[in-house]
Amino acid sequence: MKFSVIITVFNIERVLLVECVESVLKQSHDDIEIIIIDDGSTNEETLETLDYYKRLTDTGSKIITVLQKPNGGQGSARNSGVSLASGDYILFLDSDDYYLSDVFISDISELLEESKADVLSFQYKEFFDNNKRPIASKGSLSRDRIFGQPAEVALKSLLSSPRNVFSAATHTKVLRLGFMRENNIKALEGLLNEDIALTAMIIQHAKSYDRYDKVIYSYRRTNRNSISTQSDNSLKIAIDILAQFQHILSDTKYCNNKFVLDFISSPYIYWLSKAVSAQAHNKNIKTMQKDEIDKIVEQGLEYSYVLKYSSRSYVYMAGLLGRIFGMKCVMTFLKIYILCNRKHVMSINRKIVN
Repeated sequence: MKFSVIITVFNIERVLLVECVESVLKQSHDDIEIIIIDDGSTNEETLETLDYYKRLTDTGSKIITVLQKPNGGQGSARNSGVSLASGDYILFLDSDDYYLSDVFISDISELLEESKADVLSFQYKEFFDNNKRPIASKGSLSRDRIFGQPAEVALKSLLSSPRNVFSAATHTKVLRLGFMRENNIKALEGLLNEDIALTAMIIQHAKSYDRYDKVIYSYRRTNRNSISTQSDNSLKIAIDILAQFQHILSDTKYCNNKFVLDFISSPYIYWLSKAVSAQAHNKNIKTMQKDEIDKIVEQGLEYSYVLKYSSRSYVYMAGLLGRIFGMKCVMTFLKIYILCNRKHVMSINRKIVN
């Protein structure tokens, strides 16, 4: 079984890109193609590292392809990678992250030879860039609750599991290439992050699921940020997430699918936190931007109905509180939380914007 690992790159430090690519080259599985999509990098260090991988020939059975294209965002880069892929399955890997296990792809190859599933999910851990220790990852989901189950049963288990077990992040999923092409599933382009819409499309069309119940993906976050950029970053993220909601929920086949609505309910809470974060740090921004934030909030509140479909109790309770006391009350509690956990929130913002 052949796997295509798609790595999107934009002005990344050499040491991080090397760590990322090497985690794939070290895989014990033989048949892997590494597709590196450079999304218009201008950083000399990045370009030199890409040139090295262009020239690299002694990789055993693994093939490296480097495609350099004009800057179009992560969605555009991922779509370019998928169009080049020739594997049975594809994986997305961010250029500042890496795999924790050298036998990961060998293991999932054995599982997928048996299941032939459209989607296989696995878990991730987070770590800060000045501390290599991954943040503890809580929760698990055994394979027997997913493999061989009808798609509806598997989805119910996945959507009710903790966030680190199943989330919008497409880098925690292995996707059958034929399934993606048969259903014309592509990332939205022009956004900072398109994972929510992409995962919603996957849920809409997938007929079978599998599970690798191990923590495999190391997700890098950063401490570097400043309060002055906090409102701008949160606003950018809130706008992009709202664009994904509008794209998905304007289509009847998605808004009539209870599993898609269940899935979107958790990112909706995340969107709410970004909108509130933008409001919470708007003391020093222009009136025009304050008006923009208020407009984004009003538009986003139209989709609060998705919360009542959630299989996750904390998301459902947020929706229940919103229906009883109003969503503005829920936003006030979120604002208090964000102000008390500013460092944590900013590290997420910077990761996404970068």
